[in-house]
Amino acid sequence: MPLQRIVVEITEQGPLPALSSVDAVASVLRAHGVRLGFDDIGIGHSHLRAMAAVRPAYLKISQHFGTSCENNPTNRKIIENLEGLARSFSAEVVLEGIETLATASFAKSMGIRFGQGFFYSAPSEVADLLSRYR
Repeated sequence: MPLQRIVVEITEQGPLPALSSVDAVASVLRAHGVRLGFDDIGIGHSHLRAMAAVRPAYLKISQHFGTSCENNPTNRKIIENLEGLARSFSAEVVLEGIETLATASFAKSMGIRFGQGFFYSAPSEVADLLSRYR
């Protein structure tokens, strides 16, 4: 598989080692064409300094904010602001927790092109996914 198709995710659910280490590893991965993303944005350790150093290709907003966000003004505002942050990095947003057409429509109206949730598919085993697309 070409390295350009790989996205390595850094989760906000745990602390990061020294920022210089994160930056060094990110530089090596980017040099080989690997893209980087931050996962679970908003529900753990804030990695804003690391985001500035890593310059991620993707920011995955936690399902905590995505699920039924169209009905929650606070979550909508958080998503709007994180989408603006992603745009400033030239990154894409992935909205987790898309369970309904209404949430998918909201994400699309925000210009969010990528989503994850039961609206698209239930979790599947790799073998099941491969058999569907052969």
